[in-house]
Amino acid sequence: MAEIDPFAAQFQTSVNKLAMSGAEAEVNSSALSLKRSGYYVGIARKRGPAQTLAPGEVLTAVVVDDEPMLAKFIQSYLSFEGFEVRLAGNRAEVIAEFRKSPVPDLILLDVVLPDADGFDILLRLRQHPALKNVPVNMLTGKATRESVIKGLAGGADGYVTKPFEADALMRAVRTVIGLPQDPASSRTPKDPWSHRDKKP
Repeated sequence: MAEIDPFAAQFQTSVNKLAMSGAEAEVNSSALSLKRSGYYVGIARKRGPAQTLAPGEVLTAVVVDDEPMLAKFIQSYLSFEGFEVRLAGNRAEVIAEFRKSPVPDLILLDVVLPDADGFDILLRLRQHPALKNVPVNMLTGKATRESVIKGLAGGADGYVTKPFEADALMRAVRTVIGLPQDPASSRTPKDPWSHRDKKP
C-alpha cells in the first residue's frame, strides 16, 4: 500500500481552495454586468499575450459538444471567422481530436457529454504537457454559480452558458485567445505606404 505524504496532500488542498476562492470572487464581481448583458454567464479572461495573425494564418479550434446541430452551427460560425474547426461529441472522439496535429489554439468544451464529464476533461487538459496552455472556453447549459466556479477554478479561461448569441461567444473566444474584438485588426497590418502613388 502506498504511503500518503501529508505535506503534499495539505499543499494540494490549499491550492484547490485558493483556485476556488479566486474563481468565486471573479463570479461575484461579474454578476451585475452579466445580468445587464442579458446572459446568465459570460466570463472570459485572456490566457496569453495579445497576438496578431499573419496574412493567411489560420487558427484551429476543437469544439466538444454532443448536440450535432449546435456543434455544426458553431463550426460554421467559427469557420466564417477564419478558424479551422474539428468536432468531438464523445470520449473516443475527444481523445482522437486531442491527439491530432496541430495542437488546437482554442477548445470550446461542453460539460455534459454522453460518456464523459467536461470538468474532468478540463482537469486532464490542464495536466497534459502539450495541451495545458491551450485556452479553454466552457460552453454549457450548466449555469449554476457552483458550476461556473468549478469551471474557472479547474482552469477554464471562459465560461459561456447556453443558450448564447453568436456574437457573445465570439467576444469570449477573442478574449481568451488574446485577439482584438475587431476581426480586421487581428491581422498583421499591411505597409501603409504600399498603395501610395509612386513619384515619377
